[in-house]
Amino acid sequence: VFGEQEGFFCIQKQPEIDMELLTAFECIINEEEGILILTAISGALQRVLVHCLVKAFERGLIPRNIHLTSARARQLYLQHWEDEIFATAECKPLTDDDIATIFKNS
Repeated sequence: VFGEQEGFFCIQKQPEIDMELLTAFECIINEEEGILILTAISGALQRVLVHCLVKAFERGLIPRNIHLTSARARQLYLQHWEDEIFATAECKPLTDDDIATIFKNS
């Protein structure tokens, strides 16, 4: 679909992301009915989409943060922030306060 290293959809090039595309990505992340997802790659694809859309929002490339309606989508969002915390801090597990802060900021 897209990857910064492959250049198919490079966020660093700051492309315009229209609302239709954002909505389509959200449907994939939230596993909404009518969206065909290959079971073998859906988890990895969803995780990449969450990461890229959060980064796009942080850079002002999309007008709003992503909508997460399914439990799986929220889990992927938490995993994204856990990865961010581990990448920038000492490796220690998330506390209840960390999780509450993540939900408050989403």
